[in-house]
Parts: sequence; C-alpha cells; structure tokens
Amino acid sequence: MSSDERLSVSCDTSLFNAKLTSSLQLLTTLKHEDDKPIFALLDKQNITLIVDFISTGYICDDVILQQSLDRGLHTPSTDFNCSNATGILTIFKLLPEHIITLQLTLNGPHFVGGLRLCFSAPSATNADAHSKVQQMDTCQFFFISNRTLTKNPTVNVKMTKVINQTAGLTIQNHTTYTGLLLPSFMTDTFTDELLFSIDGEYLRYVPNQTTLVVMVTESEFYMKNTQEPIARQYEILFNTILFASKALVVGTCNT
Repeated sequence: MSSDERLSVSCDTSLFNAKLTSSLQLLTTLKHEDDKPIFALLDKQNITLIVDFISTGYICDDVILQQSLDRGLHTPSTDFNCSNATGILTIFKLLPEHIITLQLTLNGPHFVGGLRLCFSAPSATNADAHSKVQQMDTCQFFFISNRTLTKNPTVNVKMTKVINQTAGLTIQNHTTYTGLLLPSFMTDTFTDELLFSIDGEYLRYVPNQTTLVVMVTESEFYMKNTQEPIARQYEILFNTILFASKALVVGTCNT
C-alpha cells in the first residue's frame, strides 16, 4: 500500500486501524472519476527500454533498430543511444508508446553470452488529484550456463497496472492514489541446443547476425489494492461518548 503510517486510536499500539483488500479488475470497466487521474499518469509515463548484450563482440556500429508495424512492416529508428565497453553492448530506447514491438538486429559474426532487459521510468505526480505514479526500475537477466544466445530470440513483456487507494481517517482527509507499472517477462528458447535434436547436427559456424524481438503489451487486468479505516474518527468519538454515557447511567442507577 502507499502508506504504512499508524494513527493512534487506542492505548494498545499493536492495533492497526486499517482494512486491506485486493482485487483483480478488467481494464476496460468503467472507472470512477476519482480513479481516472492515476490511470492517466500511468498511461503518460515515459518508459525507457535498456538492452544489454553481454559477453559479445558486437559494437554500436553493428546495431539496426526497427519498430515492427502491422502486416509485416517495419519502421527504422535512429533515436536511441548506444554504448559498448568490456564486451557489453548497451542500447537505450525511449518507448514512443507502451504497446510496441521492437526489433534489434546486430550485424556481424559474433556470439552473445547473455541478455539483460531493463525498464526505467521516472515518478510523476498530480497534486490536485492526490495521485502519484512511482518510479519504475526493473531488470531481467537471461543466461544459460555454457550456452550462447540463439540468433533470433524473442522476449514478450506484459505490463500490469497496480493501483493503491488509501482512504483518509476523517471525511476531511483526501483519498490518495499511487500507481506502478509491473512488467512480467516471457521468452521462448534462448539457445540453439534444439538444433542437434531436430537437424542432427550442431551449429558449426558463427551466425551472420543476431535479431532480438521485444514485444511490449499491456495486461487486460489491473490490480487494485484498497486501504481504508475500520472505523473513522467520528465513529470512534461517537461510540466512545455513547459507551461513556451508558456507563454513567448504569453507575448512577446502581448507586
């Protein structure tokens, strides 16, 4: 949840006046007006894809980056940054949209020992709507011992929205919202070890090029976590006064 602050409602400090619920909801369902700003912040969050080709002889001059479109079309992209040092080739690409397919082609006779994919995005805030999107820094490393990367790996990344809603203790307190994009990674085979079982022979020569396809999509569902008081302040005060009044009446009658 977005807040772990404990408000004193009892002499027993171990008590926590909060009710926590979580649910998985369809992204296409109608949303309350108060929920819309946090979704808008998540949709506008600038995501940077960082790809590391590890233990390789490829350099930046070998890289061709394309965006895959419908019907097999591709659009070349040159607005990316690249660096290479000590056998690691790193590519930085600001994603123009959250649902995208990128194809990275490395030309040349080189192997790749491992692959690391990272997604980075800054935090963003809408103070008027009491909404904040958290910073994203997530990486996934792909590596198989004593194996090199296949010449045409594919990585599917699905982004899931996580929404945290925290209700105030009093009516005057605003309900706050925090959000986060959570990526999950799915891959096909990352090595050429199946070539022997299928074709009866090993890959004897270094491939002329390596082509990595990264498909970024969005989950059909989002996770909503809700934190709200078990009893709000006015309810606690009312029940306390009511109990004290009854106790006073009972005590008076007994005397």
